[in-house]
Amino acid sequence: MLNQIEYQEVSYPDITLPELNKDGYMRTPIEEQSFVPDNYE
Repeated sequence: MLNQIEYQEVSYPDITLPELNKDGYMRTPIEEQSFVPDNYE
């Protein structure tokens, strides 16, 4: 079935990502990330 669809490879331009700014970033504690509200328990 897939042989019936024409296919050609698509090339995308290279992108440059800015450097990450990790100054001032603090990840929240894992206990706060796994919080489930009472209405889903």
